[in-house]
Amino acid sequence: MKKLTLLLLLLSLSFPLFSFTMYISPLFTTTFDTNYFSNPLPQDADVDYLEWKNMYPFESRVDLGGSLKINMYFEDSARTGLSILLSARYPIWRHTITPHAIDDDGNFIENGGFTEGGRWDYVETSDISSAVPALYFALGPSFRFQYGVMDIGFDVRLSVGSRNLFQSTELGVQAEPYINIVMNKNVYFTFSMTYDAHFYNFIQNDRYIYEPNFFKLSLSANIGFGFLFGGRSGHS
Repeated sequence: MKKLTLLLLLLSLSFPLFSFTMYISPLFTTTFDTNYFSNPLPQDADVDYLEWKNMYPFESRVDLGGSLKINMYFEDSARTGLSILLSARYPIWRHTITPHAIDDDGNFIENGGFTEGGRWDYVETSDISSAVPALYFALGPSFRFQYGVMDIGFDVRLSVGSRNLFQSTELGVQAEPYINIVMNKNVYFTFSMTYDAHFYNFIQNDRYIYEPNFFKLSLSANIGFGFLFGGRSGHS
């Protein structure tokens, strides 16, 4: 904490020399994400599909957490800059849908057991006991328009992170429209919505480098107060 405070102090002292503007926002975040988009889910599935989805099931979850967002502009009137986001969140609700084979007695087989033409069905569960925090880092360009005490902006970032403490690693693209309302010279209120499309999930598997047919969407609502270092050139 002392090192962070010293770094922020040095940065704030350097802004008058370099005309930097920096927005630092601790945010409260609530997130919904999912990787299934059809109802019903596939019913005519081969053994490879069933075995794979048994290990990597369909999932939806709602998370609560926090983010630290830093937007930097190298002139107080600049409309383009750099956006950095660090986020951590934990599930408060989680729903999974997993295919399971059915044995001759009509019982579900926990792992494997799939055969061509064999009986199987989806099993739904709502359990967060095995869930772990999701951690993400994102970086990309920021675009803003200043009008009086208000900044209206849009951030586009490349994201990398994990929902399972980096047993696998996801790669995606974030889009975040936001509004900042400047309360005084150094404090502002901020609200934003973050859309994160996760395209690749790099996994530890003997057959694949990344999960086949992986796609997951996250939608977050973010709210908080931020600290403004340097000037801005908003006009009325």
